[in-house]
Amino acid sequence: MNRDLLSMVALVFSALVARSHAAFDCKLLAGKERADRIPLIFYAAGYTQSERAKYEADVDEAIAEIRKASPFREYLGHFSFYRAWTPSLRSGVLDAPSDSVFADVFLMEGAPRWNSDGFWKHYGDTAFTCAGRHQNFIMSNRGIFLLNSDASGGLTISHNWTVQSRHHWGTLIHELGHVLAGLSDEYGGYPGRPSGTWLSDGSTYVPVYNLTRSIQRDLIPWKVWIADTVPLPTPPDPQHYHDIGAFLGGDYQDTGVYHPTTDCRMLSSSLDRFCPVCREAITHRILSYTSGYFFNRIALDTVIPIPSLSRWDSTVVTGGKVVVRRIPGDTVPVSLRWRFNGGWLTGVRETLDIATLPGNGALEAILEGASPFIRNPDLVPRDTFYWSVHKSTATMPRSKPMDGIRRMGPGLFLVAQDVPVPQWARGANGKRVSLRVVARTADGWLVRGASDFGEALFLDLERDMTNSAGGL
Repeated sequence: MNRDLLSMVALVFSALVARSHAAFDCKLLAGKERADRIPLIFYAAGYTQSERAKYEADVDEAIAEIRKASPFREYLGHFSFYRAWTPSLRSGVLDAPSDSVFADVFLMEGAPRWNSDGFWKHYGDTAFTCAGRHQNFIMSNRGIFLLNSDASGGLTISHNWTVQSRHHWGTLIHELGHVLAGLSDEYGGYPGRPSGTWLSDGSTYVPVYNLTRSIQRDLIPWKVWIADTVPLPTPPDPQHYHDIGAFLGGDYQDTGVYHPTTDCRMLSSSLDRFCPVCREAITHRILSYTSGYFFNRIALDTVIPIPSLSRWDSTVVTGGKVVVRRIPGDTVPVSLRWRFNGGWLTGVRETLDIATLPGNGALEAILEGASPFIRNPDLVPRDTFYWSVHKSTATMPRSKPMDGIRRMGPGLFLVAQDVPVPQWARGANGKRVSLRVVARTADGWLVRGASDFGEALFLDLERDMTNSAGGL
């Protein structure tokens, strides 16, 4: 797909499709909501009202398979699973787009296909939301269209959604490699097929982790995994079967492209594991998923108050507690260290009481997402958060907007696209009020509060609140 079509599909998907189907019965099945968790939303396609139990059982089976696959099983705390039910008017999936199958998905030569034209016709329908969330939740999060079909194969669209037949769980895990990490297909055999990795000018739509067009060691993305004794290119003979190298083939081509190993789900969905290179890329993306986006930052449960990412424009705090809560359950917990006025603090875990600090000054929280699955130092996500401590309000500097957030009018703010969208604001009276995204523009997200907070909004934006935080 070209970029224009991908953009159109993303816009259209914000409404999904209505036609004669009922609105979603969308609910959280497993995992925790909000924070920097990765929502996976299962949509029903080709299941009639009488087949709802069948669909729910299929979703449960799919989630069980995801839980077993590495590295998802080691980082399950980062995921939340949703089931979005709406009945189709007929059972099964047809060989052409049809109103009778939800979302107009269909089969072509026995493989799932996506009808972007059908989505475009129904742009603007607000009936399809999930668990009371804004429609942006549907548009911006990863989705799995589960087909009531035994057809093999899967399809990924715009690195955001996959169309997948029931019971083909090996294919599902393969497709999640595309959806969650932007991994490329490592197999060849389709010389006339357009590249799924490189654009015509040689640039890429997403970072490329598991393919290369060069066998020059320093230019291979996974060079840190290649032993000095492994030849480049690497011959596919028994001597090198277990090596990480540069094997010929990938991106549907048999020549000119190289992949890391002979044993990986991205090479064949029939294989039962991701190779170390692809597992590293997925782990990196899981650990660096923040507020709906993949950055080289740290995914967290809660940060209060929202920090600055620059030491030169630190968020002002006058008292209370600063909380940096990590997502629990990781194989290796994210490293968290605190520093005040250049000196390391000891005995502080995830909550720091401002009253315990010796005076005013610069407070930092330094995080590093190390993992046994990450060897490339460039893929270790890192974050440093900054606050300026002013215990005396008399000496508190005048509040000013955070970098990337601009006031547009009463209760309306523009949040730059590369800034995590805040979910809450706290006014001068201390009352916490929810925020919602009202539009997306070329400059970022328009966010509206329930009332006009003025500049007080910028003093205590909270990136997330998983529960009521009144006791913090």
